[in-house]
Amino acid sequence: MNLINLFSSVLFFSLQQLEGGAASAADPAAAAAEAPSPHLAAAAAAAAAAAAAHHHQAEFAAAAAAAAAAGASPLQPLQPLQPLQPLHQLQQLQQLQQLQQLQQQQQQHQQQQQQQQQQQQQQQIGEEADDEEYDKSELLLKETAAAANSIKPRAVVFYRLLLLIALVLSLYAITREVDEEGSDYEEEDETVEYRAAPMGDTEKLLEKPSKRGV
Repeated sequence: MNLINLFSSVLFFSLQQLEGGAASAADPAAAAAEAPSPHLAAAAAAAAAAAAAHHHQAEFAAAAAAAAAAGASPLQPLQPLQPLQPLHQLQQLQQLQQLQQLQQQQQQHQQQQQQQQQQQQQQQIGEEADDEEYDKSELLLKETAAAANSIKPRAVVFYRLLLLIALVLSLYAITREVDEEGSDYEEEDETVEYRAAPMGDTEKLLEKPSKRGV
């Protein structure tokens, strides 16, 4: 509908100019008074140019031809302006940027928490290992002390037994030496008596039982 109105207005102005041209031959003053102003023709040409810029080039050519027939210089088509972004879209973009920043901050915070947890776990593992080693060493010391305490009475008993055996052996050796010495003395006495006895008593000495071995 806008295009139809524009074309009708352009045709109307062109017809007025044609009629004005015919009347100017009869009355130049009246024609100059009734002729449309150049401002109106320029406005019509600008409207046609704007319509052509938003629609089709062929329509713009027709409007430009009509404007040229009306006495106005054709205008170049205007470049369409970039549509401005609505305010709510800008707000949404800002909100999205804020959400992205919050997500990045949350991710960094989570990474820091994970690193702290890993460090704490490693520390706990190290402390547990140290505690286990300390417990093992302490248990080993206790076991060695208990073994030493259990060995001490056994060693004492064994030592006393060895002393008793040594004492018995020494007493046996002493009694044996005494017996051997006594037997030697008896043999010497017998030989002495045999040598000192007269010829008649030798037979008695031979018949006398020997005390050796008693």
